Amino acid sequence: MKAVCPGCSIETFLTGSRIPETLTCSRCGSELLDEALRVGTSRFEVFTGALPTIPEYHVQDVIARGAYAAVYRAWSESTGIVAIKVLAGPSLDEPNTIARFRREAEGMLVLQHPNIVKIIDAGVSRPWYYLAMEYVDGATLRTVLYQDRKPALVELVRMMRDVAAALQHAHERGIVHRDLKPENILIRSDGTAKVADFGIARFKHQDDTRLTGTGVLLGTLEYASPEQVTGRSHYVTARSDIYSLGVILYECAAGKLPFTATGTFKLLWNIQNFEPAPPSKLNAESDEVLDRIIMRAMSKDPQARHETAGHLAVELDRWVGSHLPA
Repeated sequence: MKAVCPGCSIETFLTGSRIPETLTCSRCGSELLDEALRVGTSRFEVFTGALPTIPEYHVQDVIARGAYAAVYRAWSESTGIVAIKVLAGPSLDEPNTIARFRREAEGMLVLQHPNIVKIIDAGVSRPWYYLAMEYVDGATLRTVLYQDRKPALVELVRMMRDVAAALQHAHERGIVHRDLKPENILIRSDGTAKVADFGIARFKHQDDTRLTGTGVLLGTLEYASPEQVTGRSHYVTARSDIYSLGVILYECAAGKLPFTATGTFKLLWNIQNFEPAPPSKLNAESDEVLDRIIMRAMSKDPQARHETAGHLAVELDRWVGSHLPA
C-alpha cells in the first residue's frame, strides 16, 4: 500500500497489513494519518490507493493520483471504458472540497463539446464521491510536448485552436476553467485535444469565495495570469483562461515556459513585470504572425488580450491554414 502526502504529493509506501498508529511524509513532515484514517478502514483504503468499489462500474486500475483525488480506468456494460475521478484521503473530511467536487459535476453537465471531456455520471457510493467521464486514449499535452518525437508546431497550434474553441463553449455558459495547463489537456491518439479537470472552475451565478477563500491563489503558478497570482479571485475572468492558453501556446512554440525562476516570489514578479522573448527568437518554426497572436493572449492587461477565446481560435485557425502543407 502507499499513502499520498496531501502537502507535497510524494508517495510513501507502506508494508504489512496493519494500519500504523503514526505516519509522516519523508519530504515535508506532514502527518499522513489522522484519527479518522486510523478508525475508518474504508477511508484508509481510499487514501492508500486501493481500488474503490462503485456500483455498475468495474474499476480496473489507476490512471493518475493527486493529493485530493485519483482517476481510475473502469468499465461498465452500459458505457464501456470510462475514467472515474474519485475524491480520496483527507479530502473526504473537507466540506469545501466535497462542495467543489459536486459543483464540478453539476457545472460540467452543461458542457457538450467535442474538445471537452464529457461527464457521463456522477454520484456517491460511501465513502466515495465520484465522477465518471469519457476515457481518453492518449496522453497529456505535457507528455506530448516533451516526448522524443514532438509534433510539428502547426499540429500543436491546431490542437490549441481546438482548445480555444472549447474554452469559448465553456465561457458562453458562464464557466471559467481557472487551471488550464498541459496536464489538463488530453491528446487522443488521433490528435484530438480534450480539455479536462474543471475542479476549480468558476460557474455562472455561483459565489465561490466561501469555497476558495479571498487571497488564495487559484490555478498553477506558471500558467496563472497576473490578475490570478494576486489571489483576488473576483478579478479572474474568461480572459484569464485566454492568458493561460497563451502561456501554453508559448511553450508549444518556444519549447520552454515564458516565465521561470528559482523561487516563488521571483516567479510572481516575472509574471507581473517581465516580458519574455518572442517565440520566433527561440524556434525557427514560429514567425512574427504567431508571435503577435501569442503575445497578445499573454498581455499583462486583460483588456489588451483577445476579446474572447473564439476570437483567439479564429486567429489560430488562420495561421494554421496558411502553414499547412500544400
